[in-house]
Amino acid sequence: MHTRIPIVAATLALGVAALTPTALAQEALLTTSATQPGKGVWTLRSQARFTLRDSAPSGVMLAEDDPGGDESRYTLRNTISYGITGDLAAVATVPIVYRQIDDGPGGDSTDSFGLGDISAGFKWRFYKHDSSAIDTFRVALVGGVEIPTYADDLSSESFNPYIGIAYTLIRGRHGLGQSASYTLMTGSDEGFDRDYSADVFRFDTAYVYRFYPAAWEADSPGGHYFTAELTSEFSVTGDQEVHLTPGYLYEGREIAAEFGVSLPVWSDVEGRRETDVGIVAGVRFLF
Repeated sequence: MHTRIPIVAATLALGVAALTPTALAQEALLTTSATQPGKGVWTLRSQARFTLRDSAPSGVMLAEDDPGGDESRYTLRNTISYGITGDLAAVATVPIVYRQIDDGPGGDSTDSFGLGDISAGFKWRFYKHDSSAIDTFRVALVGGVEIPTYADDLSSESFNPYIGIAYTLIRGRHGLGQSASYTLMTGSDEGFDRDYSADVFRFDTAYVYRFYPAAWEADSPGGHYFTAELTSEFSVTGDQEVHLTPGYLYEGREIAAEFGVSLPVWSDVEGRRETDVGIVAGVRFLF
C-alpha cells in the first residue's frame, strides 16, 4: 500500500520543539532536540514503540526463517543521558525488541525477542542564545555508533557510525525543532531481517504548542503540550517513508510523559516492508 498526502500541506502544519523553564528542558517525541542535561545530571527516557508493517514486497530477499507476511514490532527504547559539561552530554540507547511476522491467513507466525543494536554517542551544544527566560535558540551536533548485539533478526551485525545536527527555537508558547542525521551501514545487505541494509538519511521536524498554562508562574508544576512531527527516512537504495505524528506531552520539573500516533504521509518502498502505522508512548526522569 502506498500512501500519498500532499507533503506541502503537512509541512505547513508543522514546525517546532519548545523548551520550558522546567528542569527537563522539553523535547518532542521523535525529533532530536538541541537540549541536554546540565553538568553532572542524569536523565532516563523509556519509550515504547509499536509499528505495523505490510507484507514484504515481491522479489525482496528474505531471511531464511521469514515467512514474508505482515510484521508487528514492539520496541522499548531506554535512553540514558549524562551531562559531562553544560554543553556536552554522553548518550546511550538500549532497545528491547519483540518482532512477530505472520504467514498469511491461517498460517503460522515467526517471532524474535531480544536486544536490538545499542547506540552510544554524544550531543554537543555549540551554540545557545537565550533572549528571555523562555525564548531561546540552540544548535547541537550529535554523533556516535550503533553497536551490534548479533541477536537473530534484530541486529544489523555491523558497527554503524552516525552523525547529525539539531536545532531548537522557542518563542513564547511555540517552538520549532529540526534534526538531520546520516547513518553509514557497514555490514552485509543480505536478508530482509533489518530495517535498512544500506546507508540512511533522516530528517525530522517538530512543532510543540503549550496549551496550558498560558503563562508560566513561579509555582507552575508543569506544562501540557500539543505536538506534531514530520519524520522522514531515505535509504540510498531509493526507499523512502514520511510519517506525520500528532501527540501530547506533559512535562513537569522531574518527570515527563508523552504519547503519539504515527500515520503514513508518503511511502515509496521496494527493498523492505512498508510501515502502516506506529504508536509511541514514554516517560522521562531527571536525576
